[in-house]
Amino acid sequence: MERKKFIFMTTAAAAILAIPVWYYNSCSSVYDQSLTKPQLLSNIWDTETIAEIGEIYKKQHSSENSPSKLIKLLSESISSEKGEIVAFINQRIKEDYKTGRIVTIDGWILSVTEVRQCALYSLTQPK
Repeated sequence: MERKKFIFMTTAAAAILAIPVWYYNSCSSVYDQSLTKPQLLSNIWDTETIAEIGEIYKKQHSSENSPSKLIKLLSESISSEKGEIVAFINQRIKEDYKTGRIVTIDGWILSVTEVRQCALYSLTQPK
């Protein structure tokens, strides 16, 4: 094998191995943990019920079955201050109800934002 060809193949192999690792690490989701737990629902439900509702939602909406997708959907237009995140999420929940962005899961009528939080919670908790 020629030296040029060997160097090219070695470099290509290294890139093929390194690019997915870089992509996974650079695109891993760093987010505020307050996104994972619906504040209002946690007043009436325990964590198991929140996780169950999240599981049901994920089955119904398979396109939203990853933490990165849910974080992206929940984080749109949110500032990074923790107090503002909670207030923004609560405002978004109110807007969901006003605009009819609701789903019925297990007999409960919930806002899309709330069930996305439940789904994210179910994905991020240890089994």
